[in-house]
Amino acid sequence: MTSTNGQHAKQASDGDGLPRPSPHDQEIILDAWSQVLGQVLRTRDCEWKEQLRAIKAESVAEIAELRAAAAEFRSTMESMIAERLAQIRQPIDGKEGLRARPER
Repeated sequence: MTSTNGQHAKQASDGDGLPRPSPHDQEIILDAWSQVLGQVLRTRDCEWKEQLRAIKAESVAEIAELRAAAAEFRSTMESMIAERLAQIRQPIDGKEGLRARPER
């Protein structure tokens, strides 16, 4: 039986375990694991970069929509204010209202 202690496999004391690879084979195994790990990390890095690009594109689109909505809201509010201001009564005689000086 083989057990692991987090570092290397050890042969079981009863001799039923797998034999430890030779130093040359250990080197080959370590090199293979390094290559596989490198490939996995490159693949994960590419996936993350692709996801980041997608998130950035979605963010840019959402920001553009929010800016358009804000511009539309501002335009609507400016129109409403201008319309309300136009409804304010002007004095019939063209004078400035209460602030006008009386003519003598």
